[in-house]
Amino acid sequence: MGKEKSYIDSVIAEDIVAYEKFEEEFEEYQLKEEFVWFPQLFTHNTTIEVIWTIIPAVILIFIAVPSFSLLYAMDQIWQPLFTIKVLGNQWYWSYEYC
Repeated sequence: MGKEKSYIDSVIAEDIVAYEKFEEEFEEYQLKEEFVWFPQLFTHNTTIEVIWTIIPAVILIFIAVPSFSLLYAMDQIWQPLFTIKVLGNQWYWSYEYC
């Protein structure tokens, strides 16, 4: 347990140091005159928004159409050779063969 704890502690310490370094560099970058905040550059892009709406919708349609045919095929009643009734009780399973 000692090695795992020291490894976790070192990973946490490295994360803290990396975050502090990133925060410091980002603050220096913000102080520069040429810094323009990203949302001011791009407010929206209709083409991209349409694309990332249409593509997942098409993928879902390609998944849904075959699955509906399989779902309705399961509702067809067949004449089985025999049936098995399985009951799940608290500590065991019971089976009935017909």
